[in-house]
Amino acid sequence: MAKLGAYREGSLEAASREDGARYIMNFFPNNTVCIANHYRLIREKWYGSFFRDEEKDAEIMKNVNLSPKDIDVSGSILGNDVTYRGESVLSYRYENGELSGFCGHKTKGIAINGKLYEFSQAPVDISYVMLDERELDPGVSEAYALYCGEGAFITLPKDFSGYRTAICEDDLHEGCGSFAYAVSGSTTTVDVSEALANKWLVFYH
Repeated sequence: MAKLGAYREGSLEAASREDGARYIMNFFPNNTVCIANHYRLIREKWYGSFFRDEEKDAEIMKNVNLSPKDIDVSGSILGNDVTYRGESVLSYRYENGELSGFCGHKTKGIAINGKLYEFSQAPVDISYVMLDERELDPGVSEAYALYCGEGAFITLPKDFSGYRTAICEDDLHEGCGSFAYAVSGSTTTVDVSEALANKWLVFYH
């Protein structure tokens, strides 16, 4: 595939397909890196049908060794020194020396080039992202969204002074109230209560 030009030499896609590679890694045009455990060596042994049979699936899974859930990264990724511990999948967008997007599971945060971005003191499921201009409503020039799967005290790596806020359900364009936050230096903290967990919390101006 590399000889056919499917993967560029030195790319994450090429590195993640080498023999013994534990992770599958991808780089996207918006500068996002995604990392997950490989499942390429697992044979599902699907019996074929138009639906799944839970009893048959359970019997088959007794003889299938799944890849581990944990992700433990420490090293250079596209020229940046990255350290991360979590589970399932990691996505982050790092550009111009700033972390403008992050998604992790059972994690406290990520360190890039020696700078620690600690979102929580205890592991959480969290997403934090700068919304694309195409997703903004008329009159909104910039917006960031935060999602936390449980109640936690969250620290974000940006000063959101002067930003308005909105609490959203599934649709980021339909707000149903606002939430409080506090700014200290170049960071912003949000007390994500149980009532705010599993909702999108949007900063915008």
